[in-house]
Order: sequence, then structure tokens, then C-alpha cells
Amino acid sequence: MPQNKNTAPSSGSGSGSASSQSQSNNSSSQSTYSMVKEGWGGMNNFMASHGIKPTADGYAEANSLAKAYKNAR
Repeated sequence: MPQNKNTAPSSGSGSGSASSQSQSNNSSSQSTYSMVKEGWGGMNNFMASHGIKPTADGYAEANSLAKAYKNAR
């Protein structure tokens, strides 16, 4: 989805790389909650999309999975 931002040719390496670096830092500092909310609309949708049932164990599994996704970014 953010591919459209990088389609314009950059006039210099300084401004484009600083912007890319800033976006990279923002995604790594984004909370797990924010990532799930932005990507799936909430934990219930995240769980449903991964076939995880809404039980206590299911929420623990979903949190572990969401944290793994976040760390992989």
C-alpha cells in the first residue's frame, strides 16, 4: 500500500533516504495494538483471520503472534 509514496523520482539522496528511514523507525516503534488495529481493525478480526478462537488461550496465542509480526517488521 505505501508503494505510491515512493513512485516519484527523488531529486537527491538526502531527502528521500531520511524520509524512508523515518518511516522505518516509526513502524518499529509502533505498538502491537496499533499494528493490529491498523492492519486488521482490531484483535477480534486479527484472531478470526488466523483461525484463533476467542478464548483466554486464544488471546494469549494471538498476542504472541501479533508480537512476532511486529518484531518481523
